[in-house]
Amino acid sequence: MTTSTILRHLISIRDGFKKVDAITRGLGARPQQSELEAALIKRGIIVNDEIDGKARELTVAYPDWRTRARGDGALRSIIEEAEGFMHSILRMDECLAMAVGQRMDEVKSKLGSLRQTSRMAYSYTTQSTLRARH
Repeated sequence: MTTSTILRHLISIRDGFKKVDAITRGLGARPQQSELEAALIKRGIIVNDEIDGKARELTVAYPDWRTRARGDGALRSIIEEAEGFMHSILRMDECLAMAVGQRMDEVKSKLGSLRQTSRMAYSYTTQSTLRARH
């Protein structure tokens, strides 16, 4: 009975990671800000409710579940699948972070260019106004 309960919890945790993985994959390489924000909210809910919640329940009910899982091939297999999804999510998050960083650099560059253009326009306007008064 204990192994089946642990198995159900681990499957739920693995499935939670699978959902987070699918949401992250669905974003693509350069998601829009609104898509990214919506995905992060969905992911947060899944992590909180399905992954962390089930992990806490499992640890409270069976503090030694890790020891039992190491000795059981089916449990170990589910854990390995969950870890695979975790690693996949981490890699995708790193790529997304780089894409967001690049986008921020582009925005900074455009703002710098806009600032320079504004300074030039201000200077031109000031000079034109001074010339018109004389």
